[in-house]
Amino acid sequence: MKTPAILLASASFLFISAIHAADPFAPNGTKAETVSPLIEITVDYVQMAAEDAGALLHGKDAPTTSLAWHETMIHLVKEGKGKLVGSISVSTKSGQRATCESVQEHIYPTEYTGAKGRDSNSPPVPAGLTAVDLVSASSFEMRPVGVRLEVDPVLSPDGTIIDLNLAPEAVIHLGDKAIMTLPHDTGEREVQSMPEFYSMKNTTAVAMRPGGTALCGMNTPPNEDGSPNHALRVLCLVTARLVTP
Repeated sequence: MKTPAILLASASFLFISAIHAADPFAPNGTKAETVSPLIEITVDYVQMAAEDAGALLHGKDAPTTSLAWHETMIHLVKEGKGKLVGSISVSTKSGQRATCESVQEHIYPTEYTGAKGRDSNSPPVPAGLTAVDLVSASSFEMRPVGVRLEVDPVLSPDGTIIDLNLAPEAVIHLGDKAIMTLPHDTGEREVQSMPEFYSMKNTTAVAMRPGGTALCGMNTPPNEDGSPNHALRVLCLVTARLVTP
């Protein structure tokens, strides 16, 4: 049996050890900093047949957890049932909004000023054209074409759950449509046009475990003529994982 002196010494040792274990200061006397992990967020667009997408979402083997969704996404692409048609990724800290985009800035006119009429001393109208004066563009807008992501991540205090508020968007430029033409010797001459865009956007909130994946939404991609292609679906999937500095 230990003597009281030995018990006292053991108790003192344990008390001092506990103080050092909880000491918030580094050995040099400066306060130790707790560095939060980075949250890496990746949005993938996986295109697949509408029939396969319906079976995936409504079948008896539909994923029920974020980790199961991650394995499903990898399996779809690896087995050829799904095609990765777009991807974007950004890293940030918990509670800090992040944005990322890979786009082409498409600038086009939105307002026009009326024709002022031809001056009596103006040169003759070129052969093959009517004597109609054209309006001129006076105001322009810019539409980003490509993939964009805006996200607000929050990591739970115990580091086991990642909450995401996000708005991924994919915009496709379908081409320009003539809004004004003039007759010409060889047919109609296009003098003014407006762009046509197709957008697939999801604004949502999801939660997952680190390394897991969640389905943000399912969209219908366009045909070549710009109409919805109902034979295909595009799954918008987001994956989040923790990266320790």
